[in-house]
Amino acid sequence: MVSLKSIPVKASFKEQLDIFKDRHALYCTMTYIMTFGIFAGFSAAFPLMIKNLYLPLDKNLDPLQYAFYGPLIGSASRIIFGKVADKLEVLFSLILQEFL
Repeated sequence: MVSLKSIPVKASFKEQLDIFKDRHALYCTMTYIMTFGIFAGFSAAFPLMIKNLYLPLDKNLDPLQYAFYGPLIGSASRIIFGKVADKLEVLFSLILQEFL
């Protein structure tokens, strides 16, 4: 297995920015940044949702005690379902090749 640390980077930073001339790479980068932003926003909003929904019912509830569950569930589901998505991608590409 090749580690990224074992591959030397010989290009300067300016030369590395040339990848954004490719429209596909630019769109992939923008999509990744937007989806990560949504994940971070939902993770930050989770304690506020707990406070607004459940604090009127129970005054002893501390929303920050449960705040880590949002990012934890999101990260775990990404790890678990990422592998499933990779398998399904191969399956769907094979199915599409049959019909196209």
